[in-house]
Amino acid sequence: MNFRSALFLPSNQLIAILRVSTPSSMATLSSDGSETDVDEVFLTFYDGPEAQEVFSRSQSWWEAALCTATSTQHLPEGSCNLEALLFRTPSLPNTIPSNASYIEGFSMWRNSDTKRDPKCRIDKRGKSQRFVLRNKHPIICRVSSSSSFSAWKDTPNNGIALLVLGWAYILTAELVERQNLKIQYVSPLNSRSDGHCPTLRLDYALPRERAWWKAIASRGTGWSITGDDPLNDKKFSPWAVQVEDLGLDIADAVTTGQPPPSAREAACYLARLCRAFRLGSQCTAALAAVLGFPLHAYCVPRKSATVELAKPSLTFCSCEGDRDDPPSAFHHIDRYMALSASPIMFGSLLWSIFWEPGVPCNFAGAWLRPIDAVLRPIIESNNMELLAKVLSFTNAGPLWLGITVCGGRQIIDTIGPYLTNLTAYPHTIPNSDSAAWTGIAQSFLHIYPHGPYLQPDGTVSRADVWRLRHDCYYEYQVGTPFKHAPLHGWPPFGRMQEVDVELEIRPHLRCSHLWEYCGWTWSLPAEVIDMTVYTTPLASTARDKRAFGGHVLRECQYSAEEVSKVSREATEIVFRWAASQVEAGFAQLVSQRIGGDGKSVVPESPPKSIDRKRIEDWVQQYLDARRRSKYLG
Repeated sequence: MNFRSALFLPSNQLIAILRVSTPSSMATLSSDGSETDVDEVFLTFYDGPEAQEVFSRSQSWWEAALCTATSTQHLPEGSCNLEALLFRTPSLPNTIPSNASYIEGFSMWRNSDTKRDPKCRIDKRGKSQRFVLRNKHPIICRVSSSSSFSAWKDTPNNGIALLVLGWAYILTAELVERQNLKIQYVSPLNSRSDGHCPTLRLDYALPRERAWWKAIASRGTGWSITGDDPLNDKKFSPWAVQVEDLGLDIADAVTTGQPPPSAREAACYLARLCRAFRLGSQCTAALAAVLGFPLHAYCVPRKSATVELAKPSLTFCSCEGDRDDPPSAFHHIDRYMALSASPIMFGSLLWSIFWEPGVPCNFAGAWLRPIDAVLRPIIESNNMELLAKVLSFTNAGPLWLGITVCGGRQIIDTIGPYLTNLTAYPHTIPNSDSAAWTGIAQSFLHIYPHGPYLQPDGTVSRADVWRLRHDCYYEYQVGTPFKHAPLHGWPPFGRMQEVDVELEIRPHLRCSHLWEYCGWTWSLPAEVIDMTVYTTPLASTARDKRAFGGHVLRECQYSAEEVSKVSREATEIVFRWAASQVEAGFAQLVSQRIGGDGKSVVPESPPKSIDRKRIEDWVQQYLDARRRSKYLG
């Protein structure tokens, strides 16, 4: 028997085996009654030369990232390149109903496969995504006691906190202008300093400009949205802030009687501050920080999220703040707002860095364990700057810079449970729309291989079958989970015979679905469609993670159980997603079903018996094949 044939076991039988192999269900598999430690046997299912290669590759890459990060004094070049993430991100609509606390939108896709079956769908619509426009609580900003981000390249000044407050105002002002609302000051000069904090002199600035900086830097809430629906209890924009204490006072700020500046005017004020104090990359880092605010709020929905910013230190002024053009990032502000306003889509981008194409579900632990070994000590020591440097080499590095600048523990504290237990949170689930927007794949479902799916030997990879089930969810009975993607992006392993593929998708095996993102539609009373045409395929736009070159094969230094725990969880999840498809002759082996709500459905009575001899034979065949093979299909 060759290795591939050893993997031709239907999903339901694999689920049964995997469930039997957990420590809570040690079983006797031998037909003669002798006991076998099934959990120990199945550790080999997640181990072997292929798992060692995955582990070695991950460890080499992440240790190289750590070594490079610790050897550099400042953030690497390109770590603030936010614009690279915009790729195909649409603009927030120019006109939004003034009473809207959220809006929704959906993607449009086209099948570009010229050899597809005529019966194949030519286009499809993505699931609706929600974008937050109002929250119940503002983000609380306070000065951090940490030394992280206290020094920046090419400048003695640190104005990151002021810039964060400035961008928070700019994004809110841009939003309310699109909703035909206004911003008002909330007694900005009533909050006086205690006389002990440093005073910032802005000699280049006009009185109206100094009044604005005073308002946004004052303790409490210096500005708010006016004209909002009084019955709406969500009165804060997703970027609204409440300052706890900035430790800084603005000198010579007086009431001018003029209204707060527009978004563009405020952006010009912010750019003038950056030029006057030579703040450089701090401007983009501050924007990245504010883009993460909706996700911070999403992670603590019942109260205000708190961010901690480096203490301002603005001692040297070049007085070059006379130009009135906004930062270059402001020209894309409508696209940054769209990227930021969906916490689910934003979070999935952050978590894309932990997924690796080509690693199957049963080796997920081998890929993730080295990441945890590198990141855990950094997180436990609260060294946010080092964490930002390490993550700067990933595709989503600029977004992680924003999270770490804020000391965002409510987000960062979910990294550990994910890496060690594969704990899923709403913001960690792969999202096909954010992948299309940014060009960063997060799941095997976001990569579309050229077909046909059915190979000359009459087999099809399980990953392709899973893709077809997701693509053709409408062909199945209501209640199957295929409309929604699996919780994680790791693909199932192995291949299937054509006869084992259900009839609903069998006609598609001789074609391929090469889906191309072709536009975005905002679901508003007057529907807004962004039909900008993009031709670059998704897979070719993701930057290569292997920027540190090759790796040396090394032995795994962790226990097999440590590594296999995550791999087993990933494997069970992706196979459980397909558990509704019971193949002929294997119904008695299904130990767990998934209902329409995505929850497990416990059968009224358990199966009377499981063909353990059949399972034992398959296990032996599988292990024999693994010893003869160097590749997992």
